[in-house]
Formats: sequence, structure tokens, C-alpha cells
Amino acid sequence: MLKRIIAKLKRMYRWCSDRQGYFGGRLFGLRVPVFPLMHLPDGFTVHQVGDTGLSLIENFCTEDEAQHLINVARTKLRRSRITIGDKQVQDDYRTSQTAIVYDRFTQDKVVIPLLHRAGMLFGLPAANVETVFVTRYGENEYYKPHQDFYPGFDGDRLYTVLIYLNDLEEHQGGSTVFEKLNIGVRPKLGRAVVWTNTNPDGSHHEETTHEALPVTNGGEKWAIQLWFRAYEMIEVPHGIIDAPQSQPGRPLTGREDIPAGAWVVGEVEPGSVYAKAFSG
Repeated sequence: MLKRIIAKLKRMYRWCSDRQGYFGGRLFGLRVPVFPLMHLPDGFTVHQVGDTGLSLIENFCTEDEAQHLINVARTKLRRSRITIGDKQVQDDYRTSQTAIVYDRFTQDKVVIPLLHRAGMLFGLPAANVETVFVTRYGENEYYKPHQDFYPGFDGDRLYTVLIYLNDLEEHQGGSTVFEKLNIGVRPKLGRAVVWTNTNPDGSHHEETTHEALPVTNGGEKWAIQLWFRAYEMIEVPHGIIDAPQSQPGRPLTGREDIPAGAWVVGEVEPGSVYAKAFSG
């Protein structure tokens, strides 16, 4: 008898707990967040760079996104700063220029898909990114060896996502070099370098010391930095990017470029096993 009562109570508890989200959604209009995979550019690929702990991503952003960010930033550039003690100062250790493109006051909607893509990599909310800067390196400009973490509020960073917004030829310099890891990364439009700064136990990755080599031979380098933290830093409004449910899918016409391994059903030969499967 007691076993039956316990079993019934368990069923009741399971019934209630399983449906709490359902009833909460019906009563309060709860909605799921935007699904970031719907906003990945074609060719988005992640490569682990040996055992360095670095990841290299191709096609993190599109050409249109990159050009938009460059155009917006170009009109707002200011001399880049570094943090010494608790103060941000201009210093010849870093000679680039930067412009804010996303914070609590400046919210360029083109940045938002990038925040979602980056957050997807770490399982963190897009709002955990600190103020977003676009950086420009002109002729002979550089950033000497440094780390993205350091004592104090400004250096309390978990992850870095460095995204290049334009191409540079080999003879034009501008590469990002991680000397302790024996690797250099050449800027290419849409390419991103991702690494961990701080571990869950608070220890740091000293080996991620890196530098931006000088740009030469008439080159110009543009990049955008996303620094993730363990807590919310910025506001990312909902509704700016459509959720996948908002638009119905449309059937292929046969004129689209589709990835290898998929095909347009209209191209299936009559009488084939595929045609029979669709005919029932």
C-alpha cells in the first residue's frame, strides 16, 4: 500500500514538474532565445590548432558585415589605449586606433549576430561580452606582446574572439603572433582566432601572450575584438534578429547553390529508390 502511494506521489510530482515550463509559458509568455545556428555564414568552420589551445575559425563573418563595421568605425576612430595599473592611457606600446561599435549606448545591430555566434562557441550569453571595439592598424602600426587578462576589472576576461575584417598579403605584415605557442595567424576577411584567458579555478593562460606585428607596404588591417566574461556586461535587445520560427521555410527551386551531400528532389531520377521513397 505504501509503495503504491509513493509511486502515485512520484507520478504526480513528475506530472507537475514536467508541465511547469508549459504552464509558465502559457501564463507569462515565456519565449526561447534566438537560435544562433540560423545565423552562421556559409563555410563557418572551426579548426583546432594542434595542442596550442587556439581555435581558428573561417568565415566567422560575411564580407557585407565586415565592410559595414569598417565603414561605421572609420568615422569614430580614436588612438588606442592600454591599461597600466587601473588607468587606460595612450602609449607607444600600442599604436593602433579603435572605435566603439557596441556597448550600452551604441548598439549597431550588425554586431549582434557576431555576439550570438561567439557565445555559441562557449555556451555563454551574448550579453557577457564587454564593450566591443573595432581596431585599425595603419602603416607601421602595431601592438607589442601582451595578454588579454591582467589584474583588476579591465582584465577580468574568460575568452577572446579576434575577428579579422579584411585581407592582408604576406608581405604586408599585420599577423598576430603567439611566440610561446610558436604560431602566427595571417589576417583574412572573416577569419577568427579564439582562445581561453582564464580557467574556472581562476588560473590564467600565460602562453597566450600575443602581439600584432606592424603593418607594412601600404597595408591596412581591420579587426573586431570580442572579450567574454563570467557575468553580463552589455544589453543585447531581443527581437532585432528574427528567430527561426518567424519565417516559414521555402522549397528549393533548383537554382540555388546547395552543399555537397544534398540534392534538389526534382533532380531525382524517376524509378530510383529515392523517387519510390517519396511516392510512398
